[in-house]
Amino acid sequence: MKRAVLTSSGITAGAGDSGTPATETTYAEPSGTPQRAYPDSKILAERDAWELAGAAGLELSAVLPTFMQGPPLGARNGAGTTDVVRRLLAREIPAVPNIGWNVVDVRDVAELHLLAMTSPAAAGQRFLASGSFLWYRDIARILRDKLPDEAVKVPTRTMPDIIVKLLARVNPQMAMVRSEPGRKRLVDSSKARTLGWQPRPTEQTILDTATALTAKDS
Repeated sequence: MKRAVLTSSGITAGAGDSGTPATETTYAEPSGTPQRAYPDSKILAERDAWELAGAAGLELSAVLPTFMQGPPLGARNGAGTTDVVRRLLAREIPAVPNIGWNVVDVRDVAELHLLAMTSPAAAGQRFLASGSFLWYRDIARILRDKLPDEAVKVPTRTMPDIIVKLLARVNPQMAMVRSEPGRKRLVDSSKARTLGWQPRPTEQTILDTATALTAKDS
């Protein structure tokens, strides 16, 4: 039987914390609020995919990546999660918010897709694709320490949590992370490793992302 592999999001596995990391056994519920329209769309899309696969007799696996970084294809100033690194490098973010994410390299996510497609044990399973957790300040520090010339504009000040909450009233992106300052959400991706998946160090992912974003046109 041919197998389809769905690209969903780590959002659909719910919100882990420092005491109880998120795993594939959890299915998040949509919030139904306008501010959470994007996460809700991921949750509902995965739910529909499993229902459709079951009705059609289709073998399905799901890959649930967290905060994807890595060298982008196409335009380097396009929208997407790598825009965080681009905005730090350009100092479009004046201060570093007290927010963090579980970073995963897009190249490692692609590898997990292949494993989920070809491994017999992956049929009918969900796999969280996640590397290490990094605060924004960690990302800023990696850029400043390892790429001092390119990262000369990267902010060093910390944005007070109250500012994030105030900006959330007028900025849709900030509204999505209004409750995130200070929260360390963790993800358990050990299940993916049972397929032989080995994500690269997150520091290297951040550096490769920044290098690609700042590369001069040939």
